[in-house]
Amino acid sequence: MVKSGDNPATGLTIAFHHSIIHQEFMIMRSFTLFLGISMLLFSIANAAEPEETKKTDPLSLTVSGVLASNAGNQSVRFDLAGLQALGSVEIATSTPWTDGVRKFHGVEIYRILDAVGAQGNFVNAVAANDYRVRIPVEDFRRFGVIAAFEMDGVRLNPRDKGYLWIVYPRDQHSELMQKSYNERWIWQLKAIEVTD
Repeated sequence: MVKSGDNPATGLTIAFHHSIIHQEFMIMRSFTLFLGISMLLFSIANAAEPEETKKTDPLSLTVSGVLASNAGNQSVRFDLAGLQALGSVEIATSTPWTDGVRKFHGVEIYRILDAVGAQGNFVNAVAANDYRVRIPVEDFRRFGVIAAFEMDGVRLNPRDKGYLWIVYPRDQHSELMQKSYNERWIWQLKAIEVTD
């Protein structure tokens, strides 16, 4: 029963406004919650990504020439992750260009050649400045020569003969002290060309 002075329409209008305000509040609350969760997930994902992978790694090695397993390609390119996937080793040795014994971490070159099905007996190792040296493939298996990407736990860069440096374990083989072998220590290695 409606008392005099009461307007049923006014009561309905107030209730309707309350309903709309409540719905808007719930929508804003849901949106704020969604936005907060999204930002949290983005922060976690971003923090979990290593800093090195946020930018393109400059290390690059191209292997070309007489290859059996490159499915018709003229060359195969490796980045750091591709090289590490082949397995890495450490060599402790002195060099003509550094003081004392240093620890080099890298990939045995014969593993790189095996991965691309290299068929030749020699390689031309090519540096960033296009300096090149002819190396017998036999060296790589016989001495366990590596393409080093770290020295004493620190990534090599162009100032210290990186990003890749061909390193012979000269302290383990006296014949590697000969000057003819020193000439094969190519630094800033960018390419390996497999030849007959």
